[in-house]
This record gives sequence, C-alpha cells and structure tokens, in this order.
Amino acid sequence: MTVPTGTVTPVVAMTRARQAARLSCQWLAATLPVLFFSSATLAQDLEARNAEAAFKEGMALMKQGDYERACPRLEDSVRLDPAMAATYRWAECLERIGQLTKAWRQFTAVARLAHVAGMTEREQRALERVATLEPRLPRLVITVPDEVAALPNLRIVHNGKVVPPEEWTEPIAVDHGSHEVTVIARGKEPWSTEVVVGLEGTTTIVEVPLLGGGSDTRSSDDPPGNGQVIAGVVVASVGAIALGIGSGLAIAAKSSYDDSEDHCLANSCDPEGLDIRDSAIGQADIATVILAVGGATLVGGGILWLTAPDDESASESGKSGAWTVGLAPMGLSLRGAW
Repeated sequence: MTVPTGTVTPVVAMTRARQAARLSCQWLAATLPVLFFSSATLAQDLEARNAEAAFKEGMALMKQGDYERACPRLEDSVRLDPAMAATYRWAECLERIGQLTKAWRQFTAVARLAHVAGMTEREQRALERVATLEPRLPRLVITVPDEVAALPNLRIVHNGKVVPPEEWTEPIAVDHGSHEVTVIARGKEPWSTEVVVGLEGTTTIVEVPLLGGGSDTRSSDDPPGNGQVIAGVVVASVGAIALGIGSGLAIAAKSSYDDSEDHCLANSCDPEGLDIRDSAIGQADIATVILAVGGATLVGGGILWLTAPDDESASESGKSGAWTVGLAPMGLSLRGAW
C-alpha cells in the first residue's frame, strides 16, 4: 500500500513524540539545577539580611524594655538564621515575658551548639541559665494504664504533637496555660481532655481512662487500587506544571531583586526598596519549595509509570499494582504492593 505524500504514519508520529520527550527531558535536566540553586541562593541571601535586621530591631526593643514586641522580632531572626547569639537573646527575652519552658529549650539548644563548636565559655553560660530555669518549669504528667498502653496503634497527642512512649508517665516541661491531650487507638473510641497548667514549679497530672469500644472500619478485604499508569501520568503532569510555575517565580524573584538596586546602597534601602526586597524573598522562598516539590513529584510519577505491571504479570500475581503517593518530610513517599 502506498502512503500518500505528507501523511504521518503512527510509527513516525510515535518516533517524533519520543524525540520530543527526550529533548524535553534533556532541557529539564540542564535547566532545573540552575533554576533551583539560583532561587535557593537568592532566598538564603535575602533571609540572612532580613534576619540581621530583625535581630537589631529586637535588641533595640529589649533595651527599651519592650519585651512583648522584642521577642517576636528575635524569633523571626532565629527562624531565618538560627545563629547562637540570636537564639541566646531570644531565650533571655522569653524568660522576661514568663515563657520559661520555651526559654529553657532555647538555652539548651545554645549549650548544645556551643559544645559542638568548642565554645566552652558560651556553653557554660547557657548551661547555667538552663540550671536556673529547671526547677521553675511547669510540668505535665500523662499517666497511661497498662491496659491502654498495650492497645495496638496507640497514639497520645499533646497539643497536636505525638508524645513518644518513653515520655508517658514522665513529667514533661510545658508552658503554663491550656493544654489538650488526645488518646487514639485502633478499634477504640478516641478520648480527649483539656487542662490548664499552672505557673512556675507546678505539676499537672492527666489520667488516661480505659477507652470505650469502637469499630475499626478498615477491612483487610478492601481491593487494592489500580490504574497505576494513569496515576503516574497524572502525578508526573502535576510535577511538570509545578516546575514551570517554580521557574517563573524564580525568574520573577531575581527580577524584583534587581529592581531594588535603584533604591538601595549596599544593604541600606529606602522604604520602597525594602518592600521590593521583601516581595523578592517571598517569591524566592515559594519558588524554592515549588521547584523541590515539583521535581520530587515528577520523579514519583515516573516511578509509578515505569513500575506499573502489565496485564499478564498482574493476573499471574493476583494483584494489580496498588500504589499511593504522598509528601514526606524530605520529599515524596511511595507505597505499594506488587
């Protein structure tokens, strides 16, 4: 059979699609590291400058005795750049406003960092502050009966954070005020209570009762998920879109930063220049996160696609690839069964 001139056969179309995909991957591999690291470097530079400005403002407020306003600015400085000096001053400010446990934790962090850095004098000074605060701390004790402790998948949550088993029945240093404790176990009804922890040196006890019966709605007979190839395409597409958005934001952040140079001399800027740089650091931070998540999502989609079993292997094993994708603290998590 003669193919008319100008007609694109399926084989030719597939070859062109593969070539386009290969070129896209090569472009992505070449440009993604540059965009990611340039946006990350810009964000770090701007964060360091903002951290220094927040530290100076916080110290000035402390000298004026305005600790309520000084502490948030020092916290901002530590959040942007966790330097020992800023952390120590933040802890001093927290102690002034009565947040003893938070101050104790920051002094402890300074002592640990100073020890690693071999700064003996600073370590000793921080340890002295830790020892002074120790007996003044309010504490919370969560007592757990043996019957409850033996329940499967037991979780005890204090103010939204899971309490590790080694801290059950042990005094936990907390700040005074309202605290919520929730107990969750598979097959049991959740239990929750709210208590008010007193001021300096007080101990508040929460006694966990025996949990009532509940129903575990999960069934081991639930069929595994399918459509792994489709899931891979969708996940990879989302990652590619995120990379495009992140790249655009990184370019916009660099452009905004360049625009601020007309309003700044070295690190001193007029109000308009400060506003422009604040906007630039916000864009750079968002770009860094989106690029990281987009890259991880794209890779995860590729893994889903490439590891999808064909129909024959799925029927032989009696399973279809049941995979789920989610965000983990350091990137993308993949779970599945073959």
